[in-house]
Amino acid sequence: MLLRSLALGSILLLASCGAQQYVPPTDGIAANLTVRNDSDNAILPSVGYVGCGNQYLTLSKPGTQVEAELDSHQSVTVPIPAEHQFTLVVQTFWGVIIRSRCMVPATFVPRRNVDYVAAFHRTDNKCVIRVYEGTGRAGSKLKPVELVKRTAPGSKNTREDCR
Repeated sequence: MLLRSLALGSILLLASCGAQQYVPPTDGIAANLTVRNDSDNAILPSVGYVGCGNQYLTLSKPGTQVEAELDSHQSVTVPIPAEHQFTLVVQTFWGVIIRSRCMVPATFVPRRNVDYVAAFHRTDNKCVIRVYEGTGRAGSKLKPVELVKRTAPGSKNTREDCR
């Protein structure tokens, strides 16, 4: 019982020190991103500042402070900053006896007032995010977006460059 209480306390402590909530842009320089879970496992999408301290801000369901954990074949749409590098990080866990995890980043430069779809797939032990320009609605075409490599930690980027 003591061991169980210690484990639960550790998890709660880590959770309280961990991810902060993502705040969508309010300056009007934004695009819309739909994160779509095409896997059979729940996923947790976050905005990642990869290359700038490895911080992750969890996405919330619109209008709430509730984490946007997405069950299989669910999606969430959020506004994202446009006109500079943006990194989406998706992670998932699976397995009962042996827990496995994957965390996949996708970095691209969203254009202002454009809709994007980030589709997450997991097959066997491989996790992939593909980003497309478009809405993903019936009858609309999705155009693949070229992902970019984030600037390495310790570069001369300012915090502003690493949003």
